[in-house]
Amino acid sequence: MENRVYYYARVSTKEQNLDRQIAAFVAMGAEEREIITDKESGKSLDRPGYQALKNVILRKGGHPGGQISRPPEPKQIRYTK
Repeated sequence: MENRVYYYARVSTKEQNLDRQIAAFVAMGAEEREIITDKESGKSLDRPGYQALKNVILRKGGHPGGQISRPPEPKQIRYTK
């Protein structure tokens, strides 16, 4: 079973800053290539970073057959196959 963790940082407006979320993910052991970001409203899933994350999971044979969960850490997405 492969365990892969992706980190998703999002702020609602272009004026807001992603730095604190990214720093928290790095402190948790994230590598920069595992962090996907968006500066878009959360009202729609039509966000470039979110769509990229979804495509990575699907391209790697994910969902169905795998499980996407949200651990207690903020906006961390764990994919288990």
